Amino acid sequence: MWIYNSEGFFSVVQNHECSENELMVRARCKQDLENLLRLLPSSEPLEIIETMSADYAYRVKVCKRDFADYLFATAMGVKYPNFKNSLPKNDDLRRMTYEDVWSAMYQWQARLKRLAFQNKTTRRRNDETNSSTEQGRRG
Repeated sequence: MWIYNSEGFFSVVQNHECSENELMVRARCKQDLENLLRLLPSSEPLEIIETMSADYAYRVKVCKRDFADYLFATAMGVKYPNFKNSLPKNDDLRRMTYEDVWSAMYQWQARLKRLAFQNKTTRRRNDETNSSTEQGRRG
């Protein structure tokens, strides 16, 4: 699962390194995981693992329940009318990157709308053709 929020960008999986009750939270920026760990309700200290050769350079194993509690608290704490405006003002690179993601998803939505319109138009033409054919057979 990908999560973009005011604390950072996280890729959350349960891989071979995790027990049944654990998740691996991965990040491209160490600060994102540090932000997460400050807010994560954990009973034990958690260690950020650095692997510069991995696709996500930073990762940490967390308890599923603790992460679920973090997500709940984060959702309950949303007070902004626009997510992009909630991002730190001094992190231009993050803001631009998140805007790129927003733009890519907006373009995807536009493509889906075009496809839906094309499919609807094609179905309407097919229905009209079938209706004409039926009328021709009867007449």
